[in-house]
Amino acid sequence: MIFSFIVPVIIRFFSNKIVVFILFAFVFTPGIFWNTLFHAGATIRFGVYCPGLFTALILYLPLFFFISRLAYREGLLTETAGLIALLLAGIFHVVEVGHNVFKAW
Repeated sequence: MIFSFIVPVIIRFFSNKIVVFILFAFVFTPGIFWNTLFHAGATIRFGVYCPGLFTALILYLPLFFFISRLAYREGLLTETAGLIALLLAGIFHVVEVGHNVFKAW
């Protein structure tokens, strides 16, 4: 919850490519983009509604694309950096969900 307040402040005062990349790779993309795919995947896999799916599809996914587009437009994220951040975020999300949800390690 504290990240919700800290991240915009960090972006406001330290808006450079490195900070934006780190936030996209380890905060924004795992929590918004990959979270949406997790809820959709869980719903498909188990055949029952996974709580959070509607919020993820209706709010999180459009928010992700809107903020990403702004970052690209402002020159704070390049296509290459965006793809690398997406891949790192996916790995980070798998590790986080594996630990926190499935207690795999």
